[in-house]
Amino acid sequence: MKKLLLIAAVLLYVSTNAQFFQRNYGIPNDHDQLTHGFNTNVLGFGHFMVGNSLTSSGTMPLTAVRTDVNGAPFFAPNFANNYLIDDGSFNLLAGRARSFEIPGATGFGIVVEVSGNTNGLAYLNLSPTGIPTFIALHAPTTAGQTALIAHVVVNDLTNMDAIVVGTIIDNSFTPAQEYPFAYSFNIATGAINWSTYYDHATGFTPAINVRAHDCALLPASGWLGVVGKSTAPGFTIGDDGFYMLLDITTGGWLGPSLIYDWGFNEDLKAIHFSTATGLFATCGNFDFFGQRDVLTMLIIPPPAPPVWGTVMQYNNTLGNPTNVEPSDVYTRTNSTGVPEFYVAGTATDGNMLRTDAMVYKLDVNLNPVGQFTYGNPFPGVGVDLDGYDGTGSDGLSTFANLTPTAMSTNMDFHHVKSYFNGQSGCNEDLQLPILQLIPPPFFIPVPTNPIPNVIAVGGSLNVTPTPFPTVVPMCFNTSIPGGSNAKVAPLEEKADREAKMSPNPVPQGASALLLEVNTEVPVDVEVAIYDMLGKQYYSGMQHLSSGDNRLPINISGINMAQGTYIVKITGVDFNKNLTLLVK
Repeated sequence: MKKLLLIAAVLLYVSTNAQFFQRNYGIPNDHDQLTHGFNTNVLGFGHFMVGNSLTSSGTMPLTAVRTDVNGAPFFAPNFANNYLIDDGSFNLLAGRARSFEIPGATGFGIVVEVSGNTNGLAYLNLSPTGIPTFIALHAPTTAGQTALIAHVVVNDLTNMDAIVVGTIIDNSFTPAQEYPFAYSFNIATGAINWSTYYDHATGFTPAINVRAHDCALLPASGWLGVVGKSTAPGFTIGDDGFYMLLDITTGGWLGPSLIYDWGFNEDLKAIHFSTATGLFATCGNFDFFGQRDVLTMLIIPPPAPPVWGTVMQYNNTLGNPTNVEPSDVYTRTNSTGVPEFYVAGTATDGNMLRTDAMVYKLDVNLNPVGQFTYGNPFPGVGVDLDGYDGTGSDGLSTFANLTPTAMSTNMDFHHVKSYFNGQSGCNEDLQLPILQLIPPPFFIPVPTNPIPNVIAVGGSLNVTPTPFPTVVPMCFNTSIPGGSNAKVAPLEEKADREAKMSPNPVPQGASALLLEVNTEVPVDVEVAIYDMLGKQYYSGMQHLSSGDNRLPINISGINMAQGTYIVKITGVDFNKNLTLLVK
């Protein structure tokens, strides 16, 4: 009977065209921690997840799961395996892992932290069906240093190399000193091309600790944006956001590293290049008087002030104060041709009652459009975002971890495939987050001393794959009433936030714009127009009376070229960003 039930379950996966689901992947009594997930493209539509498993036998192997577009790992080329790594003498513990599709559809690359008798980063090359091709050790060249991975990307100029970004922790200092690092290696052989860490401490007063959290390529440019957290006691207050730009060909440092400081505790957790804006989108923490909220910013590729930023506060309908820890940012051009942004993270004491995976959705002006919380009455953690857009498999993938039952303290890999308006079919709460008004940050250039040859190929490693068998569908749908992959119109905000402008688009050389603004109380505001590089083209003061206001704005003679601009309307307790197109 059990065999017949298994066959029926497998047939369910292959006989349906469902694209919206929630699934758990794990082994009973093992703690399975997902650390990276993405949608596959080179190897066909599907999903790939990596992490580690603390097994009941005490080992901690690397875990990798490849599924089809419906989340099913059954049948080749899909697979679900644990990979136990050893150095010939002892089993090693797998930590955080990041992964990528190998160009040419030859398989997957995984870079994972390993510790125990041997420490460093292991690079595992897998075939498309999950068979190990080879494994190499990349380790710091200086004794007492530990390497932590932030992310890995494929060099789009060569398609033969990958770049790893992370943090070197130097334990010879008390307290330990942290440096962001990057290195390039050959995907086919594991050989290292170059390696550098970027010292913001030695010889600088004050010494600045920097931890790298994420990186993203500026396509076809040879540039790599890196974000993270800086700590400079006596220089700024608390932790601050950090950003720098690197040359992927040489590891060279391209100009000043920047600290972003609002006077609270902040950091930048993730970065993604937005093709529609030509900017890096970032997300991070903003510790607003003890509550952890989500900061989103758009940064131009050369290190410079952010174009603008907003802070989202979790909308807790139960009245509980909720902290949010962001983990990833994703952008797409929606069906109206303008960009929109998604931020994944973890909400503590949220609307699903425990720690849960959650997603904020923002419009082109970084105004809130949606808040999606996924989970059950047991703890969960949001990790990564990816999406298919303009295909037959459109939707948003939220990769997470979830505790499956009240009887378990262990987590499983968790994957939510939803519409872009958040609808997945089960275990969800959909709200609108709260927009917080913040002033621009202080941005502080800091000197950087690049140190070369800090990572080298280490001793030999071995890897043993074993099946990772359990998949639990939580819900599974071909379509959901109310689900939409089109732009979701923002919910009506308070009247004192309403504004629109005409004409839009405006012809190049036009002499005037008309702003229509409604406010509940009189307020003086500044109206300013900026291009996407932050250059100001217009600034003027206006008085808003309570009710509807029609404000003609004289733009004659300011010579705006064709393109996209931001109109900012700011005053006391009033802040609105509008997008202006010049044709």
